[in-house]
Parts: sequence; C-alpha cells; structure tokens
Amino acid sequence: MIPQWRKEGFEVGRDKVIRLMDKLGLQVKQRIAYKVTTMRKHSHSVADNIVDQNFNPKQANQIWAGDVTYRVPGVQH
Repeated sequence: MIPQWRKEGFEVGRDKVIRLMDKLGLQVKQRIAYKVTTMRKHSHSVADNIVDQNFNPKQANQIWAGDVTYRVPGVQH
C-alpha cells in the first residue's frame, strides 16, 4: 500500500499507516509463516521397496508395516 500511495503523491510511512489504521479500527491479518518440517538432505538411506504393491504375502512374517499417528489430547477430528 505504501509504495502505491507514494506514487500517487501522498507522504506516508509505516508509522503513519499504523496510526491511521488504529484510528479507523483496522487490523492487519498476518500470515502464519510456513514452517518446513522435512529434511530434504539427510544422511539416512531409503529402504528398498520390496513389497512393490503386492500386499498378499505367500507366508507369515514376510511383510511388516507400522504407523505413527500423533494425537493431541482433547482434540477430536
């Protein structure tokens, strides 16, 4: 907004905009910063895909699977 107003000939700065917005009861809706949660470059090796979408093993204990589910107490989905 400030660069546009300056282009139109208004003398404004950050503090003046804050004062005017406060006077008019306006608030800025701030964006929440995106937090990267994955490590793209890590030293761990990726396991081979030995299942290859064949989920019908010929005998017991050939394929094992696991799941990690995070639950926050008091929050229902």
